[in-house]
Amino acid sequence: MPGHARLYRRGAVYYHRAAVPQDIVETYGKREETFSLQTRDYTEALRKVDLPPLKWSAVMFRKTEDRNGYEAAQA
Repeated sequence: MPGHARLYRRGAVYYHRAAVPQDIVETYGKREETFSLQTRDYTEALRKVDLPPLKWSAVMFRKTEDRNGYEAAQA
């Protein structure tokens, strides 16, 4: 079974890896962002790796806010 380009394993846990768009790399501070899929099962990781666009967007937004000195809105 071929691997997935954005899926990798660190220890026993699978992670999602995504490139940061070139136009924001300088302000974002990274070329790549990763986060845990919170699973050790390869089949489950394959299902989850295609689902994170919302999480990826939230991670980028939060990191961009942090780097730009904005405070998160309080509820």
